[in-house]
Amino acid sequence: MTITLDQIVEEVSLLPDDVSAEVVERILIRRHGGFDQGVEEAWKAEASSRVQEIVAGQVEGIPLEDSLNRAARHLSR
Repeated sequence: MTITLDQIVEEVSLLPDDVSAEVVERILIRRHGGFDQGVEEAWKAEASSRVQEIVAGQVEGIPLEDSLNRAARHLSR
């Protein structure tokens, strides 16, 4: 029996978020050889640093909707 792409997506969407994220990661690794560990670690460090700046009150976060609107305006130029 062949499973369709839509069935796969539906089944994965029913899984808990952490499990579905692992499914995606495993597919990427199998198809594309995985992630560059150095790049992944750099992004983790950057994200952690930015969160700490927000928590410490050093910077103010931008609401997601504002960020998306700004990106859309930039891309439509």
